[in-house]
Order: sequence, then C-alpha cells, then structure tokens
Amino acid sequence: MPIGESPYECAVRETYEETNFCITEKDLHLFAMIAEKSYASTGHWLLFLYQCQRPIEKLPPAIEEGEFSFFPLDKINSINIPQTDRKIIWPIYQKYRDNFISLRIDCQDTNELKFTLEEAQGLKPDSVVSFYD
Repeated sequence: MPIGESPYECAVRETYEETNFCITEKDLHLFAMIAEKSYASTGHWLLFLYQCQRPIEKLPPAIEEGEFSFFPLDKINSINIPQTDRKIIWPIYQKYRDNFISLRIDCQDTNELKFTLEEAQGLKPDSVVSFYD
C-alpha cells in the first residue's frame, strides 16, 4: 500500500477505473471482510466486499479485464465464477448484505472448502460458527 489507500478509497478508485462510474465512500456499505487462505494455490487474499447504495444509470463499456453485466440470482450457478464465490460468497451476500460479516475461507483443499464465520452483526462475539462445504 505505497500510497496509504484505505479499502474504501481503493473501492472508489477501482470503481471509477473499471466502470467510469463516480462514487464516494458514502455510497458504499461494507458488508463483508473475507480472508481466503491459499486461494487457487496462488497466495492469500483479503477481500473487502461492498454494496453500492447508488444506482447505476447505464452499463459501462467493456474494458480489457472484461464486460460489466447483471445476472439474475437464479443464473449465478450457470456462469463461470470461482467455486468460493458460488458456494460461499454469494450465499453469504444473500444473507448478510445489509449487515456486516467477517469470515475466513480455507481454500487449500478445493474438494472441501471450509469457512469460519468470525463475526456477524447481531451475533455474540463468543458464538463463532464454522461451516463446511
């Protein structure tokens, strides 16, 4: 983090760079912080997932990384997304998108993804729950 950018500042910058959509930190709701251990055997990832509270007026143009699209929730299982997204992140989004959660995902064994919910708004701190795929 050579420029000292916060996760919110990063989300605002990346949103503009990849969609040309101008938002501010106030437009974002942080609903999840996720640590992925050994994701795709490439290393460890720390994800900050936001729900943008500001409507998008039009779809942005395609860029080198891909094309921005909307999909109905019932089609999520038919698109090419990482297994962690399909089995853990989208179901978590559906349940907690208006709140806040922190979880860790162990990706070392892709046949048995394990994740631990470390904090969820409304749960007592000592009620950490583990889930297994």
